[in-house]
Amino acid sequence: MSLARVRALTVIGVLALVAVITVVWAIVTDDQTGTTAIGCNTVQTDIPEPSAVKVRVYNGTDEAGLASKVANALKKRKFEIVATGNDPQGEPVTQTAQIRYGPAGAGAAQLLQATVRGSVIVDDGREDGSVDVVIGIDFKDLTPEKDVPAELKTLDPPQPSTPAGC
Repeated sequence: MSLARVRALTVIGVLALVAVITVVWAIVTDDQTGTTAIGCNTVQTDIPEPSAVKVRVYNGTDEAGLASKVANALKKRKFEIVATGNDPQGEPVTQTAQIRYGPAGAGAAQLLQATVRGSVIVDDGREDGSVDVVIGIDFKDLTPEKDVPAELKTLDPPQPSTPAGC
């Protein structure tokens, strides 16, 4: 074997050894508990108590007073109602209701989805933990309070979108 070939194989061997050591070191020292990228939200999927949920109730139908009626019913169940009115998006909601939330309100959205049986959840990417309930044309009544825990068990966990770069 020529001296040039031995030198080349030695250099390749050293580079391969350095690469293996670097990969092993990275795997051993990575604890996966670092912070998220700036501007990225963490998903809060724990189901909160109703009193910890800030809710805006909007009417997505032509029925006058529906948002106030539903807001009063949710208030009796200890939800914190922060606003009522017509849906600011202005488009009719064809489902029972839409539950709009962001990653910080995923658990609260799921609790409200169980409270308003037949509703759909919509991740609108908001930064805070507030949740909007937009009552739709198929709305009849809230889920009976005693049935909410069982309803929660039937729901899939919310899958909020992740902002680009997170």
